[in-house]
Amino acid sequence: MASGTGVKQVVVDGLVLLKIMKHARSVPQEARGPLLGMVPKDGSHLEVSNCFPFAQDEGDDQITDEQFQVTMMRNLREVNVDHLQVGWYQASNLGSFLTEEFIATQVDYQMQTPEAVALIYDATRTAQGALCLKAYRLRDKFLSIWQEEDGDLTLDRLSKDNFTFEDILEELPLVLHSSHLSKALLEDLRAGLRQNESFDHLDLSTHVYLEKNVRLMMDCVDKLANETQKYQVYQRNIARQHQQRQQYLEKKKEENQVRQQQGLPPLPDEDLSALFKPLAPFSCLDTLLVASQISRYCKQVSPSPSQTLGRPYPAP
Repeated sequence: MASGTGVKQVVVDGLVLLKIMKHARSVPQEARGPLLGMVPKDGSHLEVSNCFPFAQDEGDDQITDEQFQVTMMRNLREVNVDHLQVGWYQASNLGSFLTEEFIATQVDYQMQTPEAVALIYDATRTAQGALCLKAYRLRDKFLSIWQEEDGDLTLDRLSKDNFTFEDILEELPLVLHSSHLSKALLEDLRAGLRQNESFDHLDLSTHVYLEKNVRLMMDCVDKLANETQKYQVYQRNIARQHQQRQQYLEKKKEENQVRQQQGLPPLPDEDLSALFKPLAPFSCLDTLLVASQISRYCKQVSPSPSQTLGRPYPAP
């Protein structure tokens, strides 16, 4: 389902993909940077034509990411290169990118540029032989709740809007674009590779890939259990505070009855909100993100058994 901006697909230049892959190979855990490109007038798609990494801390010559980005975009504009920020990219390991930091960063980008996207490059899955590059955006429903609640996604608000973890992100179709000269070069390289046949793709071993996914899934299940325990503690604290409030009111009522029998004036009314400060609402954002991450791991693992069984039996 496309968002309200009208962007239905993302067109990524081949140069952008090569830069992201090179950056992810050099710093696998910290490969992030802004995307540059343009949005056509019809707004049907988003074009990503360039990118560069975020600033790295190097000794005493430290500059902020904002200063670095402004300087880079100014230099690119001087050489007549697309300098409009249309999102950002991030490298991940087996799709483990959905964190609160990711959500906050994407919210900032979409607030500035409604068409902005996040490109997620999975180096681990790409090493298995299939390129894994996906484009994501936050859904309009999630953004509206985020703005109204200032980032605090309480259970009452989520229940009111029938909000689930599937309403956080939307994946947009992605198209890789290469120049005609690049396609001609690839054809020449492909012709040379045909002389050296390789049977690595017939390897039936998928246990390493499955093991990594299952381990990450187990970690997410543990996190989900911890979030459930936190919510149970929060409910017990609310019930305990409510009980203490009722006990205080009953005790005060009994004291007023005694004072009335003695001909004394009742006790003055007190601000109960000052005596029993309301607890901060429980945020369900971490729970939603963990649940969404578990769903992604399940989708990644589910095709593996069928692919493994299908390899020994090629079509006649």
